[in-house]
Amino acid sequence: CRLRQYVKVSVDLHLYLNDAKPMLTDKTEPSVEEAVRSLCFNNECSDIKIICEGKEFSCHKFILSLRSSVFKTMFTSDLKISDDEEESTLKIEDISAETMSLFIKFLYTDEIKSEDIDANLLIAADKYNVKRLVNICRKHLESIIDVKNVMTITLVAYLIDNEQLLQKASKFISNNVGAIKKPEEWDQIKKIHPHIATKVMDMIVFDNQPASQE
Repeated sequence: CRLRQYVKVSVDLHLYLNDAKPMLTDKTEPSVEEAVRSLCFNNECSDIKIICEGKEFSCHKFILSLRSSVFKTMFTSDLKISDDEEESTLKIEDISAETMSLFIKFLYTDEIKSEDIDANLLIAADKYNVKRLVNICRKHLESIIDVKNVMTITLVAYLIDNEQLLQKASKFISNNVGAIKKPEEWDQIKKIHPHIATKVMDMIVFDNQPASQE
């Protein structure tokens, strides 16, 4: 009969754990993020008031400058904001009070509800170069394009020169020819922005063509 030999093999496993110490935190007092949020629309330590449609928004130059390169340039330059020596005021006449409220709230909280996103908020974000909000608005508008709002989205994309959004809108127009009704103000829009129709047509006719095969 055959003899079977059994060899006992022992393997030592060594598990090395990261000896990094855990970050210490405290939940009894507000964090930096929570502290910044609490300053939104708070008169405490505010050093500038933004005025839209007669409504005043108490703000902090540091926070606005931190989120917007346009505000930063404005506040660090020699540009005179207002005639009031004691407190700066900034009148903004091309943005509604409602849109400005949402815009400022985003600068302080980094939050925006999808139902609050519209073309006006995208224009405000682009004007003050808040790229994070621009991207959020663009992606949302791309996701809700339909036959009713496509022309509005097309106009906004053209005004802020956002090629990605304009391509999405133009492609939708191309795929839904006949279903889209011309807005009453479209003729007026073309008078103010005579190149918009040409831009859209170029994208519909040429950009949507399949690539040539060699």
